[in-house]
This record gives sequence, C-alpha cells and structure tokens, in this order.
Amino acid sequence: MGVGLDKFVTYTGEIKFADRIDNLLLEDIDDTNKPIALGHLHYIAQELDLDIDEVTQYVVNVGLTPPNVRRELSTDDLELISVDLDGRGPWLDTRLPVQPHHLIKAYADLYLPPEQVVARLTSLGFRMAFAELPDLTGFPDLTLLRQASTGLYLDPDKPVTLAHLVHASRRRSEPITDVAERLQKLGMKVPDLATTVRNAMARVPREN
Repeated sequence: MGVGLDKFVTYTGEIKFADRIDNLLLEDIDDTNKPIALGHLHYIAQELDLDIDEVTQYVVNVGLTPPNVRRELSTDDLELISVDLDGRGPWLDTRLPVQPHHLIKAYADLYLPPEQVVARLTSLGFRMAFAELPDLTGFPDLTLLRQASTGLYLDPDKPVTLAHLVHASRRRSEPITDVAERLQKLGMKVPDLATTVRNAMARVPREN
C-alpha cells in the first residue's frame, strides 16, 4: 500500500484515493529528507481538488516535510515556479537561488517582464542569484540555452556538454571560452573547459 496509508484512510475513508495521492507525492521526490517543493504541493492539491491545508496535513502525517512557505498559488504561479515553465515538476527549490536563465526563459515562453518575475518569485519566498536583471533585448542568450537538435532548453541540473558549447560557439561566431563563461553567468553548470576537452580527446580511438 501507499506511504502512510493507514493514517490517510482514517482521514478520507478511500484507499484508492490514498494510493493516488501517494503516487503523486512520489512523482517529484528524490530525497525524503528535503521539504516537498512548494509547486508540487499545490500541483497535488489541484490534481485531486483538495484544499492545500489538507495536502499539507497529509504530508506531515506520512513523515515528510512541507515547504516552509505558505502561499496560495495561481495556475500562472505554478507555471512560473516549474523548471520547465509548464506547471509540472520538476520545481524550483525555495532553498536555492533562482538563476538568470529562468528569467530569460520566463520572458520568452510566458511573456513576463523580468521585474514582474522577480517580484512574484520573491513574494513566494524565492531569492535571486543575481543583483542585475539579464539583458533581454533581442533574446541574445536563447541560442545558448536551447539545444540545437531539439530546440528544447538545456537541463539546468545537468552539465553543459562540449558538443553544445562547440555548436553555440559556431552559431554565435564567438570563442568557445566566451560561450562557456556566458553560460556560467546565466547559472548553467559548465564543467572546466580544459578538463572537458582532455576527457573528450581521451575517448577518441587511437590508430595502431
């Protein structure tokens, strides 16, 4: 049965419903020691048509930690605090600062001015990793943040690949070192360039 099911059955009287909320909870949990993401809590409430306090109480009952920020979220808010800006997990973590690349993507996809994004995220308990807003004139950084083959955004939780750095360098006619430095400033994970090149060369088959 689901996590903490015995406690929730007495609360709802419906075993299938308890299983469903457990399944939704587990969709976005990679560490049970971390608080549940603010967006994920509200996503569950919307999916099951529950009051946010009900979901919060269930989270506590099964031994998990609810987010330390309590706010009512709109559908627009859920889009804004989701990593992919689609209102679904993965979610921004209130314990980590929001990086510039998220503002750029929110402006491009949700048509939200950066000032509005910062104001709303701050009101929801997020903090920014930057003092100055990124330059959005002409979307100069979108080519850096999107994969050339798919048009999808790079995963901010994964290191940027050497292949992407090379392709972006060619498209922008800029040195690869400048591309790597810019991506780092946008908050992306860029491995040490020299080490990345050495590792790539080591994988090239040698002629006998």
